[in-house]
Amino acid sequence: MIVGALVLVGAQTSARSAFAEEGFYVGLNGGMNWLNGGDGDTETAGNSHTGSLSDVEGDQGSLLGGVAGYKFSDLWRADISYTRLNNKLDWQGVFPGGGVNSAFTSDASSDVVMLNGYVHAKGFDEDTFATFDPFIGAGIGFTSNRLTHIVESNASTGAFAADIRDGKKIHPAFRLGVGLDANIAPSLTLTSSLDAYWLDGFETGDSRVLAAGTFQNIGAWQTKDAISVGISIGLRYAF
Repeated sequence: MIVGALVLVGAQTSARSAFAEEGFYVGLNGGMNWLNGGDGDTETAGNSHTGSLSDVEGDQGSLLGGVAGYKFSDLWRADISYTRLNNKLDWQGVFPGGGVNSAFTSDASSDVVMLNGYVHAKGFDEDTFATFDPFIGAGIGFTSNRLTHIVESNASTGAFAADIRDGKKIHPAFRLGVGLDANIAPSLTLTSSLDAYWLDGFETGDSRVLAAGTFQNIGAWQTKDAISVGISIGLRYAF
């Protein structure tokens, strides 16, 4: 019993010291995200009439990312992150001045690069959070938001109307999140997090090809205040 107790204490001490190591780290994470497409923010000369967006809807999609950073102490660390968010984005085009309303579908992606800071509970109480370490984090950076495979259809019948040119827009981006670290091996940490990303908006290209093959210039359809909420799990390796 005494030998078993000593082994247990030694294992806990080893895990605790490995978990508390300072220095550089890299990590990978993946999971799911839910996109709130935000609101319409444009009027465009589509379908020969002035149109406005409505019913902007995102969906559940994928999340994949990586980080490189430095752990300064048990209390805090900082890193640079890249996150790829993939979703669908749909909206309605309404033409108050006349014409048939349109329905739009598209693939939406965001390439988010951020500088992040984290505060860990272990820095306040090393014994209580020796193995499982909750943290909060925040980030600031930019996102490249892209819309591809944009299809315009008749909102009433669903009949194909046009292919819209792809669009890309770079915006500032912000992140707030909470998470939990668990030491699983020397220098290796299992991490999970729940994060909210503010992505600003998405934008289409400024032309379309009609069903008959006719090319037409239009104003770009735009959204604003898109937010993504993501759940992810990953691994960090400390050098």
